[in-house]
Amino acid sequence: MKKYFLILLAFSLFACDSFVNDYTEPNDSIGDDQFKTAGDAQFLITGVRGLFSEAYDQATSLSGGLSDELRFTRDISGASFVTFDEIDRASTLPPLPVNIDNNSITGFYLDLHRFRKHTELLIDKTNNSIVFEEGEESIKASALYTGYFYSAIAKYMLGAYFGLEIDQPGNVIDAGPFMSTTDLYNEALSDLTSAEANASESQVRMINTFRARIYMLLGETGMAASAAAAGMTTGDASLNALYNLANVNDWHFDSGNGRIQWYTDARFGAYLEMDPAESARIPMRTVFGTSTDEDGNPLNTYYIQLKYEAEESPIRFIGWQENELILAELAIAGGDAGTGLTHINNVRAAYGLSSVDDQYVTDNYNGDAMELLMAERDKEFYGEGMRLLDQRRWDKWHLPLESSWLFLPIPLDERNANSNL
Repeated sequence: MKKYFLILLAFSLFACDSFVNDYTEPNDSIGDDQFKTAGDAQFLITGVRGLFSEAYDQATSLSGGLSDELRFTRDISGASFVTFDEIDRASTLPPLPVNIDNNSITGFYLDLHRFRKHTELLIDKTNNSIVFEEGEESIKASALYTGYFYSAIAKYMLGAYFGLEIDQPGNVIDAGPFMSTTDLYNEALSDLTSAEANASESQVRMINTFRARIYMLLGETGMAASAAAAGMTTGDASLNALYNLANVNDWHFDSGNGRIQWYTDARFGAYLEMDPAESARIPMRTVFGTSTDEDGNPLNTYYIQLKYEAEESPIRFIGWQENELILAELAIAGGDAGTGLTHINNVRAAYGLSSVDDQYVTDNYNGDAMELLMAERDKEFYGEGMRLLDQRRWDKWHLPLESSWLFLPIPLDERNANSNL
């Protein structure tokens, strides 16, 4: 057998040598020195959007698990990911603290940085390598808008979802020094200014809604109000992360029809019991747990999301509904609950939900319109990576603060490789 193996190996080496001698570079790949034409810019734009999608489904799933939006239990058949269990507990203490070598977090971290690097590549090649012919100015503008806008998304995500310690939110770029979340948000705002120089009217409105989100996270409500006033309007198309059967939405296997690791917090079931029409924006199904009583009846029932029912279901990153709810929050915080309810009802109407008024707030939220606003955001942005951010800025954390991660920890590989950490 060894003799036959050696003969086969020799033949294979000879065949490979002959193949290499006749080899020409395939036309389905492109080298770094080959970005020269407007078509190459389009190639890079497509790549950036695809890499954004690869990172964003993980961001929404894992941050939902760290927050009080999603939960983990082994009582559900097929739920077995220790990494998800760690994230759900969000603890620094035994018996199952969040491990900085958690491979679910590491995978997201690497995909997010890969996405960020490709936004830089798009910007660099558009500015310095690609030659745009007469009549291709719109392609260049699209490339620069995409590069800077998605760079802003990447830096926002780096700041929004990661931390070095439980009280040290932020991240690093290219093995550089640690940057606080505030610094990363400000870098994102700078990129949005660059994107705006190459944006259409509708894109400018989207930029302003994104600015308003970041300013709200920074606590700069005056700046948020100015941005939201020029933000997206009813009917504006949302920006979505897109998926297909080759790049499946991770929710399909994290908490969907493919497999169930996460289940939805029970309060969403209460929302549906309070108003079944809410299934238009928080569609759910139920599954039984595996634990049974002495008669074999299931002891527990869990809610599972149907918002991302298919493998190719898109995930919204930003839309006009967010702008309305930012305006609503600012109005309510400023003492104008009536205007706040108007903005809330604009969003509810898009789902065929009944309008709410002062009496509704009195009956259901003890007259506190801000509590209503918080519930509306909870439902509207379910599965979109927003709940973790809202919990932090409203100081509504669901676990002991002194021993909880409010951010996903920067992974061990980065800590070992980066001398600044």
